[in-house]
Amino acid sequence: MVSEKTKKWLKAAGIRAGKTMAQTAVALLPAAATITAVDWLTVIGTAVLAGVVSLFTSVAGLPEIKGKNFGEVLEALKTGKKIKLSSWTGYWQMESGKVMMHCKDGRIMNLQDTEDIICILDNIASDEWEILLE
Repeated sequence: MVSEKTKKWLKAAGIRAGKTMAQTAVALLPAAATITAVDWLTVIGTAVLAGVVSLFTSVAGLPEIKGKNFGEVLEALKTGKKIKLSSWTGYWQMESGKVMMHCKDGRIMNLQDTEDIICILDNIASDEWEILLE
């Protein structure tokens, strides 16, 4: 089953790729004097390639999706700032060189001690990170 944030990313990345493909195709059309002179194979091939490049670029983050990706909050975490996902009441913080999870129920645990690595990876892949202001 695909998570909601993955669906949100796929939708935003797909829209961006579609727009990029359309813009690329339109940009190639003025090169031909008439519609019959258009090299449609080149137009379509170039547009598809632009769409694929757009999808790869979207992996780095989509401004259309509010929040930050993990790479954008990692430096803040390294300096001891608290970071969290927008849906969390708890947060993560670097303490004595270890990432500690401060849970909503008051527990504090080392990130390395978690048993659900897939959940952690899913969280890291999110574009909904925030840096908490103190």
